Amino acid sequence: MSVIRELKRSGVIRSQVSLVAMLGCLTIAAAALAIDEDDLQSAKSKLAKAQSLRGTHLPSGQIKISGVRPDHQLQTFCLNKDGLIFGVVAPPRPYAAQLKGDNNSAEIRVHDADGKELRKWNVDFAVQSIAAAPNGSILVAGNGMIAKFSAEGSLLKSAELPHIAQLLKDSAKLKEEAKAQLEEDQEQYDEYLKPFRQQTTQVNEQLQQQQKQLEELTARLEKMPEKEWTTADKSKLLAIKTSVRNLESQIARNLQNQKNDPQLQNYKQRSERSVDEVVAAMTRRLRIVNAIAVSDQDVFIASGVLKGFGYSIWRTGQDFKGAEQIVTGLSGCCGQMDIRCCEDRVFVAENSRKRVLQYDRDGKKLSQWGEGDRDGSAGANFGGCCNPMNLCFSTAGEVLTAESEGVVKRFTKEGSYLGIVGIANLTGGCKNVAIGLSPNGEKAYFYDREGSRIVILSRKTADSKPKTAAAAKKSRTAVSD
Repeated sequence: MSVIRELKRSGVIRSQVSLVAMLGCLTIAAAALAIDEDDLQSAKSKLAKAQSLRGTHLPSGQIKISGVRPDHQLQTFCLNKDGLIFGVVAPPRPYAAQLKGDNNSAEIRVHDADGKELRKWNVDFAVQSIAAAPNGSILVAGNGMIAKFSAEGSLLKSAELPHIAQLLKDSAKLKEEAKAQLEEDQEQYDEYLKPFRQQTTQVNEQLQQQQKQLEELTARLEKMPEKEWTTADKSKLLAIKTSVRNLESQIARNLQNQKNDPQLQNYKQRSERSVDEVVAAMTRRLRIVNAIAVSDQDVFIASGVLKGFGYSIWRTGQDFKGAEQIVTGLSGCCGQMDIRCCEDRVFVAENSRKRVLQYDRDGKKLSQWGEGDRDGSAGANFGGCCNPMNLCFSTAGEVLTAESEGVVKRFTKEGSYLGIVGIANLTGGCKNVAIGLSPNGEKAYFYDREGSRIVILSRKTADSKPKTAAAAKKSRTAVSD
């Protein structure tokens, strides 16, 4: 009989005890019932996991933020040192396109800790990332631009992204990168097309054989009156003609399948581009700002690389001059790459490799921690397709990681696991899930892209309970008029 059945029979599980007390009960029950030690340890492990998932914070409300335009929604947010929430209302971040016209704009909405809107201001470009500087200013970047505002919304400085200008200086090198990219695209196209070509070649060979047999049979039969044709001749003639039609249809279907295969057509279009078109596409991807982080001395920008699909980190001064690439070769899924500063260190949520990286300001790697785990929600490792997606810091310097399934964990800067903070109820999937923590640690804020909202997780008290669905509807909502 299993541990659970024994505990139910003995009445332990039906008693109103805490999970911690339950572990003690398991040991007592094991001794009384002579339960196998491995079975006991398995049950203890499951109860310990359940306890760890309870976390220190529970969902307590939401801040719903919608844009004036239907295609402008909450895209990300950050907290400043005073605990104010700065939300970005803008069009969705493209993969490799340059936003133009009315879409190249954004709003910054400022809310207090409970979600009350305090003020807002407009930005004349599509903001894709936001960060609060230690001195209180707010930096925003996106679509090839970067700007600095005061916390009240006054524009202090605006400029084109400095790393793009740095890369464009060496046009010859840029074209060489483009040529290399084209060669890689052609190789990918040829490799993907190979099965289609092999199938077409095989069918063509069969068709040629059948056509030859048809010609030979037809030539023989034409030499005699049709009434002298044998039944076998007529059957063979019909069979060969049917085979020829079927093979021709198979070739036509194969060609249609090639046209209808989106991946193949994508490779084909990429391989047919000119060098100048590739250069333009490269620079368009560089215009997308995946994340921005600020220290007392520097500004760090995470964006795509010229060749391939990885990410790099660039460092520039507070005056947005002197761009230098300090890290490259980072791997992120679905266009997501988050970085944050803690003092003069840069931390990276490298979601595709399920780890957190720590660099100094010059790009020297100081440490890394984290591993993948199919059931990573229960402990120090990261589960799901690609996590952690985002991170932030407490005022004490602890690292909070956010996973796309809503899980928030807490670590030391060295990577020691401190436990679950809480779990936001939202739809999973690879995406930006920006995270923030109030200065006093009482509230954690979790970005829900699909809901265009920020989920509030409040520290548990002795009598606190998760909000029900009905209660959640009554939580504060901030909607533009």
